[in-house]
Formats: sequence, C-alpha cells, structure tokens
Amino acid sequence: NFWYVHRLYRRIMLGLGNTLSGGIVPAAASFGDEYSLSFDGTNDYVTTGTGGGSSTQDFTISWWMRASETGANHQVFSFGNSGGFPIMGFGLNQAGGTKPLLVYGNSRNVRWVDNSAQDDDAWHHWLLFMDASDPSGSKLYIDGGEISQDTTNEFNTTPTFGNLEIGRDAWAYAEMYMGDFAVFTGDKSSSASDHYNSGSPKDLSGEADLYLYYKWEEGTGTSVEDFSGEGNDGTLVNSPTWSSSTP
Repeated sequence: NFWYVHRLYRRIMLGLGNTLSGGIVPAAASFGDEYSLSFDGTNDYVTTGTGGGSSTQDFTISWWMRASETGANHQVFSFGNSGGFPIMGFGLNQAGGTKPLLVYGNSRNVRWVDNSAQDDDAWHHWLLFMDASDPSGSKLYIDGGEISQDTTNEFNTTPTFGNLEIGRDAWAYAEMYMGDFAVFTGDKSSSASDHYNSGSPKDLSGEADLYLYYKWEEGTGTSVEDFSGEGNDGTLVNSPTWSSSTP
C-alpha cells in the first residue's frame, strides 16, 4: 500500500544520506587498511632511494608497528651509514635491551624510558619528532601519549642524513610488522593524538609537509608506492612478506 511504499522510499533515501535540505550526501569513504609488511629481523628491509635533506633538517615520522622481539638492538629505520653506524636511526630495546633509542651518528643519541609497546606483540602507533640541531628537543609519542626521555648524549655534531631505509640500519635489523609509514618535514608532534586516531589508521594523504607516505596496501610484489606526491617509491630487499595483520 501507499504507506508501506512511502516508508520504504524514506529508508532507501536515508541510506543514501538524504538530508532535510534535499541534497544527497555520499557515504564517507572508508580508509582501506588490508595489509602490513612483515620483517624477519634477519636480512630484509625496504630501501626508499631518498636522502634525508640537510644536516639541519627536522623530521617527524609517524608509523604503526607490532613487535614481539625482546632482544636488544632492533632497528626500525635509519638514514644512511657512516663507519658502521647509522647516520641517524631509531631502534627498539636499546641500552641494555630496555629502551627505545634515537641515534645521531656513533655518539649523539636520545633514549626514552622502557615501554611495553616495544615488544608486547600488539599494534601501536608511534610518532617521533627528530630535532636535527638539538637531540634533547626530540620527542616520542606512543598511541598519542608522550614518552619521557631517559638520557641524552650530545657530544658530537649532527651529520648530513643519508638514504632512508626501513627495517634495518648499518648493523642491525628489526623483526616487526610495519603499518602505514609517513615522513614529514618539520615538527608534527602536535599531531600525535590525531594520527593515533583512537587506535584506527587514517589516510594522511594531502597533509602539509608530507615527504614520504607508504600505505603498504599493494599486498604483493617487490615495490611500494609513495602517496606523498614526492615520488619516493620504495623497493623491498630480501623479501619482506605481506601480511593481513593490521591495526
């Protein structure tokens, strides 16, 4: 009858996003997050082919990670190699196997207090601001909350950053799952909570100062697309594997 047809029509229109003003609002596009990249901690990594800019360039890196290895010295990413040390890099369970560590060459570094997110085999969002001229100004956030610094060592000058690699540095590799990985120029620490997004990855395309952005959504193959618009596509080396484990 008429009222049944009328109610059915209204349900259909509301499902399409019909508004009181008469316009139809398309449903919001969901952010696809079907894959991550799994690193075995032995010899696999991703090379990006991009350098890190000048010796005074600040960077912020935002990424999702799941790790369970409790042994020391697992390198999440690094910029370059100088005499067997990363020119700059970030690793897990450093300093006696307990603390996250940001290194600048072989002597300048920042350690943060121990955090279970390093090895609890659960997904967490990480955001690291790297202050190129003053390591003590670097900041680390996990799941939107700032982590306290433990120690800072500043008795060396900051070298020019080299090629960015994910999953290793000059002397160690990481065993982990890596989710969306984004590099920004400048200090984006004020965006830590926004990027954590209550535990749900969000699309960072189009954000200001985006320098490199891997969504890891290829699911197959040996290359990854950079969605920053800067053309910094990556290459998988020694077969990191695609995984359906995601945040």
